[in-house]
Order: sequence, then structure tokens, then C-alpha cells
Amino acid sequence: MAVNSIIRLEKVVKKYSLGKIDLTVLKDVDLEIKPEIILSILGPSGSGKSTLLNIISCLDIPTKGKVYLKDQDVSLLTEDELAVIRGKTIGFVFQQFNLLSHLTAVENVSLPAIFQKIPEVECLSRAEKILKDLGLENRVNHRPTELSGGEQQRVAIARALINDPEIVVADEPTGNVDSQTGTKILDIIDELKKKSKTVIIVTHDLNVAKHGDEIVNIKDGQIISHKKK
Repeated sequence: MAVNSIIRLEKVVKKYSLGKIDLTVLKDVDLEIKPEIILSILGPSGSGKSTLLNIISCLDIPTKGKVYLKDQDVSLLTEDELAVIRGKTIGFVFQQFNLLSHLTAVENVSLPAIFQKIPEVECLSRAEKILKDLGLENRVNHRPTELSGGEQQRVAIARALINDPEIVVADEPTGNVDSQTGTKILDIIDELKKKSKTVIIVTHDLNVAKHGDEIVNIKDGQIISHKKK
């Protein structure tokens, strides 16, 4: 087994049952992800890229096959065990931001740390520092409706970083922002790599995908290419 991969998928199949019909979304996927790189997963809508991201990030388990996170077979773990791994190891940036509208920016960012039973005062202090690092020191007490799309996305990135995860996964991170803000988001992703994070981006945009050190192209539930710069 490869010891220099942070995530490895072996012959992964994912099926969903739709009534009497089984829909196969991923078909015998093999993938090895090295640590401390930016990996882009590129594919059109319906290609299986979001399902692949869910498997990689321990949000879902395969119907068949193996998923290794730092050589631990996570496909055998319970949902509670997966939740612990997600909380400590993986940070999530969602396309729709998924911020809670009744909470301020700093409260939204603090949530994953609070779930890890870290004292609230420390959570808030940590959240304020990350928001400041992302240029949002004047927005810490603003609610999502008072923030621009780009500011909301940076709050979502700050939330993903609050527990200092080794892996950051981003589903269409530039999908809901303008091109100028999208460039800033990609600059932030570059900085994450410099801080020894492994970043996995899912996108349908070739220009965003080219930002990665490696590009995985997925079509009809199968990886058709895996290119390295």
C-alpha cells in the first residue's frame, strides 16, 4: 500500500436505489491523492464529481470498494466514527455557503470547533483570528444577509479552517461569486497549500481546474484522465 498518499480509493462503486431502479453513479473508481497538493476534480453536471467528493470527504461510504484516509480503511467505519474524522481532519467549503442566517460571521465560523467540545471563548478567539487573516476583521459581527457573496464565501472558508484540518474540500468554490472575487478565492486556496493543506476542488470550470497541481477528469461516473503538472 502507498504510504505517501493521504487519500486512496480502490475500485469504488456507488449506487443509489430509485424505487426498483439502481442508479450507478461511480464505477470502479481508483484514485490516489498526495498530501499538500491542490487536486481539481473536473466534470460536467451529472458526471459523478459531487458523489466522488462526498466519498473522498467521508460524507458518504461506497457501495463497493475501499476508501483509505492516511491508510485507515474508512469504508468500514460507522457514521459516528466518520463524523469524528470529518470534524478533526476535513474542512468543507460548500457552493451555497451554508451559513446560518441568525448567526454572525464569527459565530458561524466557531460552530465546527464548538462541536469538537472546545471552550466557546477559545472558539470565538480562533474564529476572529481566521476572519482577520481573510480580510474580514470589520465583518465579524455581521450576519450573512449583511455580507456580499464574496464575503460569505470567505466566511465559509474560515469555518472550514477553524479546526486546522489537514484536508480542505471545496465544492464549486467560485460558483456563486463574480470572476474578480473568484480570483481572490483561488488565491486563498493557494495560501492553504503553502500552509501544508491538501485542497480538493470540484468544478465544472476548466479555468478553475487548471489551478490545481493535478486534474482528475470524470465522466459518466468514471475517471477518464488524471493529469499532473
